[in-house]
Amino acid sequence: MSLDTYLRVVQALETTPLALMSQEQPEQYIERFIFMMNRRNEREIEFDSH
Repeated sequence: MSLDTYLRVVQALETTPLALMSQEQPEQYIERFIFMMNRRNEREIEFDSH
């Protein structure tokens, strides 16, 4: 899944990116998420955290 799709799902579910990550081996998902975020500028990664 692309970062854009992932963030759309997060927004649609009104949750946080971390809340959707697997409880098994969370470090694997966190590393992948950070890698995707590092490839974006600040404006592209802004999302509502309500």
